[in-house]
Amino acid sequence: MRTLNIRLALVLLAIMVVLGGGVYWLHAYQVERNAYVFLEQADRAEEQAKKAAEEGNDWLQQQSMQETIRNLSWYVRLMPDESEVRERLGLLYAEWALDEKTQEKDRNFLFGQAWGHLERTVALSSDRETARRKLVEMAIAIGRYQNAKEHLQMALLQQHPEDPELWEQLAVCQSRMGEHDAARKSYEKAIRCDPGQVSSYLPLAILLRSQFSQPKEADQLMDQLVEANPDSARAHYFRAQYLLGSGMGEEALGEVEKALELDSNDVEILYLAARCYLVT
Repeated sequence: MRTLNIRLALVLLAIMVVLGGGVYWLHAYQVERNAYVFLEQADRAEEQAKKAAEEGNDWLQQQSMQETIRNLSWYVRLMPDESEVRERLGLLYAEWALDEKTQEKDRNFLFGQAWGHLERTVALSSDRETARRKLVEMAIAIGRYQNAKEHLQMALLQQHPEDPELWEQLAVCQSRMGEHDAARKSYEKAIRCDPGQVSSYLPLAILLRSQFSQPKEADQLMDQLVEANPDSARAHYFRAQYLLGSGMGEEALGEVEKALELDSNDVEILYLAARCYLVT
């Protein structure tokens, strides 16, 4: 009798294990299936948002973006370790937060959501480079320079040691944290990587003047800017800015006129030209 009971117990246990495993896998299958339903709905809503943007329908675009985010949020709740979709959600939140049409009262919430999802993304998968680059951009925008430096030095620049934009971002962080020697080297590295990185010259020239008392070197650097980029309106614009800030109004006017010849529709160039005319 005891033998029969043991056998019966073992049979019942085996049945329970099989049924329990079946229930688990069925539940997992249902969760995954439901998650992909939300993902498909998000895809459709995002396509609708793009179409609305092309048609200039701001209301429909915003409604469709909200629908996209809502469905992606449900997806990551069901599939919390899925880094690719979480990255997509974080980038959409960031886009919405930085949109000029977004109301200020909503911006902080959206920014926080973007930050949280993108940080989680790189924690789940360290090779999600788009998420990490966006985190650097956001961190600089809100003054979290140490956070930006860590992403740059410990990850992005390890993978892309010759990327001038990354070196410039690092220089911005270092400069604003008072690390002027390091900032100078980073700006110089950005320019060595690509002499066409025109946005690196002016802050480096200002640094040379203000922190190293080297106005001659700063002047030479800005000369190099336009010599290396003679057909760049932005290069002439930055040199004109530098000249105006150094008290050389007439020289600045001549430089900004060159910028206007190359791009007469740039609002910033037009504004600088007006300032130059006022002081000459």
